[in-house]
Amino acid sequence: MATIFFVSTKASAKIIKQYGKPIAYFATQKCWNTVPIRGTSVRMYIYPDFIIVSDNGKDYFLDKSFKDFKLYGSILIKIFEVKVSEIKTLQINITWKQDKMLREFFGVDD
Repeated sequence: MATIFFVSTKASAKIIKQYGKPIAYFATQKCWNTVPIRGTSVRMYIYPDFIIVSDNGKDYFLDKSFKDFKLYGSILIKIFEVKVSEIKTLQINITWKQDKMLREFFGVDD
């Protein structure tokens, strides 16, 4: 099983263009970014006020009002399930640290 790590990063030009935020905004915001599991292309970019889930070059924008998700898991793995407007479900294996960050972001209790 592969492990996903969070690394601090700056936003890509693609994200700056797509979400219309000024470059200065991204330069001053810390972004936590998941390194995808080998063989997949799913990533999460976690900013203080929104999350971008990227899957095969298609980005999904989630803010703190987004509540249509579930966190499942065992001691070793958590699955972040996102039901987007196209009725597609994304499943991402995440670590305990990532789980804690997502729960804090969305205000979900354990």
